Amino acid sequence: MTQAATTPTFQVTLLGTRLKDIGAEDQIALLRAKLKLSPEQAAYLLQGRRTVKRNIDRAAAERLVSIFAQAGLKAVIEEATPVTPSKQTPAATAERQDPLAALRTLAGQKLPKPRTSPGYLLSLLLVTLLCVAIPALYVSLTAGIAVAWVWYLTHIHQHLPRNLHLIILMYAVPGLVGGALLLFLLRPMFVRSPPASDTLNIDQSKEPGLVEGVRTLCRAIGVSAPCEIQVSWDANASVHFRNGWQGLFTGRKVLTIGMSLVAGLNAQQFVGVLAHEFGHFAQRAGMTCSFIVNSVNRWLEHCAHGEDPWEQRLRRWGNAADEKEDGAFSGLVSVSTGLARVAIAGTRLLMAGLFQVSFRLSRHMSREMEFDADRYEALLAGSDTFRMTARSLRGLNHAFVEINRKNVAAWRENRLLRDMPGAVAAHFAAFDSKRLAEVQEELQEVTTTRYWDSHPPDVARIENAERQRSPGLYRESAPASLLFADFRGCCERATRLFYRDAGVKFDEGMLRAKEEILGLVQGREGQREQLMRFFNGQFQPWPLLSLVEPAVAPQLPSDWQSVIDQIRRRSPDLTRAWLKAKDAEESRPLLRIAATLKLSSQQVSLGGPTRTSEELGRELEQVTARQMDCQRLLAEGFGLYALRIKHAIASMPAAERKKATSARAVLLELSGLGREVAAMEEFATAVTIHQNALEEDEEDQLSDGWMLKIAELATHVLAKADRIPQAVTVGETIGGYLRSRCPSLPPRDNKWEPKRLAEAAWYLPDVFHELYMLALGELLSLCEAAEKAQGIRPIRLVA
Repeated sequence: MTQAATTPTFQVTLLGTRLKDIGAEDQIALLRAKLKLSPEQAAYLLQGRRTVKRNIDRAAAERLVSIFAQAGLKAVIEEATPVTPSKQTPAATAERQDPLAALRTLAGQKLPKPRTSPGYLLSLLLVTLLCVAIPALYVSLTAGIAVAWVWYLTHIHQHLPRNLHLIILMYAVPGLVGGALLLFLLRPMFVRSPPASDTLNIDQSKEPGLVEGVRTLCRAIGVSAPCEIQVSWDANASVHFRNGWQGLFTGRKVLTIGMSLVAGLNAQQFVGVLAHEFGHFAQRAGMTCSFIVNSVNRWLEHCAHGEDPWEQRLRRWGNAADEKEDGAFSGLVSVSTGLARVAIAGTRLLMAGLFQVSFRLSRHMSREMEFDADRYEALLAGSDTFRMTARSLRGLNHAFVEINRKNVAAWRENRLLRDMPGAVAAHFAAFDSKRLAEVQEELQEVTTTRYWDSHPPDVARIENAERQRSPGLYRESAPASLLFADFRGCCERATRLFYRDAGVKFDEGMLRAKEEILGLVQGREGQREQLMRFFNGQFQPWPLLSLVEPAVAPQLPSDWQSVIDQIRRRSPDLTRAWLKAKDAEESRPLLRIAATLKLSSQQVSLGGPTRTSEELGRELEQVTARQMDCQRLLAEGFGLYALRIKHAIASMPAAERKKATSARAVLLELSGLGREVAAMEEFATAVTIHQNALEEDEEDQLSDGWMLKIAELATHVLAKADRIPQAVTVGETIGGYLRSRCPSLPPRDNKWEPKRLAEAAWYLPDVFHELYMLALGELLSLCEAAEKAQGIRPIRLVA
């Protein structure tokens, strides 16, 4: 039996090379117009060799090749050879999808090293000599002063008349001054380097594939493999010599991989970044010069701006002497330490100037080395991938900042991300076309390179890489995370290292999945948006909304819709009243200062007509007692809102009603504590304003009294808050949440000295208000849903 003839089919494959110079943006626009693609799909076609269409006839394949040619992309037509199931073994499929297997194929490759011109080598040598000359000049200056000082002490007596008093004077003054000058000039030479931060090393026995792949990459580039591989949390990678100067001579290097980088890139892009970092070491002369120059710059910068144990010790001695105030000796110690600190500041200023000179001298060399390393990235990953990698690096750094901000918001409720790099990558992947376009615009910014810039502009680096038109040797588009055997474990360990370096105290129970953390933060942000809708722009942070139901009065409507309609009619007056009440609350610290120090409104910069201190004192009493006209009007508005919320809760299903009732109860308790907390904020702000206005040595007994008031109020607030349950967030009680966010507060039933307690409770009003906003947001989200379900018209009517 003969087999029927089949019509041959074809496939179109992009080769990853360019036919003509067309910018990536123009290519994407043309591909989208011709092929009806999304921006992401069009950008995907620019990332190297890939088969884009299978099982089509010859005419369709030729049309597609023509379209790619118009976009400057070289494509070929290949005969499609279907693979039968028997031929497509699981092992073969796994190998094609394994980026490590593709990386191992580089073992026989040897990347060509870019030729270096004699002029480039001469400039490297010149810059290095100039940078080394700067600390050498400093040492020579110090040595010259030391020689002159010794010569003076050993020879000046030969030129003096035989007058004992004159000889003593000419030895004592220059001797002491010269000795002190030498001491402080020598200080930077003995300043210890800052302690190394904690590192997280990869166990090479648990990541054999990654280690082998890195070694293969190093052989292809022509450099020795790193002796250690470390991971961090950021979206970056780096290679440095191990043990500083010792590593320069031994050649032992350490590779540091940012896990956010791995999570957000594909294998092709990630290997290209590694090739860039190892490419710095491919040019031995350039790397040696760069290491020497950067070591000099780090030393100068640390001497100029780093933490100094000498200075810390002098500061402690001076503070101890100021506190003792026991006569001439304390005064002598205080003056001596002050003069010593002035001398150290002088040497710091000198070192800062030397650092700026050295830093600017070395920047041209740094920029040229970046271009040189970019060539290796283009050779490995392809010139066409460079732009996408640059955009991803910039986008990942934006995503890291945004995720860290969300993580801080979650930390306020005792929750933290378990996997920071995973959250960063997921956030970057969710960037819409508008965000991606903004990142792309940043890359396209053409800036003039200043002499002291360490890196060339991104657009210059991209153009330089694309001019090479390198097809690339490693075109694996699988996720870079597949290069790791335990990628998730590395991410979680790197996240813990990030928290430790940032000084964040946490336990395992606080660490949560990204879905929970990001969902929590998104929900809180949504609640704030609902809050503005619910109040139609009337809401102000102070005074707190009171949900005490008003007594039955004829002027207040009873049914749900009528209550909202009444709020709408009163909305302009309520908006003005709430804003005026908030301004009155914010004026309390200045009113307190004026009333206490007998100052007029002009003297404390209070707006409005001129008032005496007595008038300002009465105004303060009215504000604190909530007896102003705006506050009486506001109380009626709060009563309307209380009725509105009561109707909404009554209409809810049982589960939502229970949750809303609990949140409403918490708000009632918080509003009951609001006056004491507002008073704490008043006294704390008054202390800050008053202390800033004092002269440097002026005594401040007034602030001490206010600090006692803060401690007294904090004691009352915490005693009540510890007994009030809440289920809005962590802590179980209001006091529990306040203590979780202010860990310096004393434990329950533990009395502290008033000043210490006041300092520990300094931020308690801010944390109290955070809890108030959380509870209010949760309640209003339930109420808004209930109003929509019942067809109740909101305050703002939309036509």
